[in-house]
Amino acid sequence: MRGSNMNVTKELGKEVAVFTTAFLGMQVFKRFKQEPSYEALADYASLRKSSLAGVIDPLSKMEQPLLFHQVCALCEELIELAKTPTSNGFAANRIAYEIPRKVEELVRCACYSKKLDTSIGGLDYQRDHLEALRSICDNYVRNMLLDAPSYA
Repeated sequence: MRGSNMNVTKELGKEVAVFTTAFLGMQVFKRFKQEPSYEALADYASLRKSSLAGVIDPLSKMEQPLLFHQVCALCEELIELAKTPTSNGFAANRIAYEIPRKVEELVRCACYSKKLDTSIGGLDYQRDHLEALRSICDNYVRNMLLDAPSYA
């Protein structure tokens, strides 16, 4: 009986050592992992720190600077509205609807570009990021409305 307890203890010790090593490795990896820089979003502090940054940044490579900056300004406005608890939900909903519409326009222009890289980027964005953008915008509005006090 005593021998089997020692085997269990040894096995348990090995498993704890493996898990501890894995945990420490993950912590070291997290420490050295660098945050994305989002150079194109340098003028938009709130947007750069938000969940929208990852789906907005690829738009900067689609050679539509005016539409890109309009989208970024709308994103900043939505983020600021979402931060304010007494914000107008209708305005936030309008902006959350307008952002994907403007992005679709930007991507459509990119898809018809004469440059192959730009048109491929537009097609890739439609496939990979457009639905995520819609979801994030909807989540901003939902979270804002759920956190708001009741209007009773």
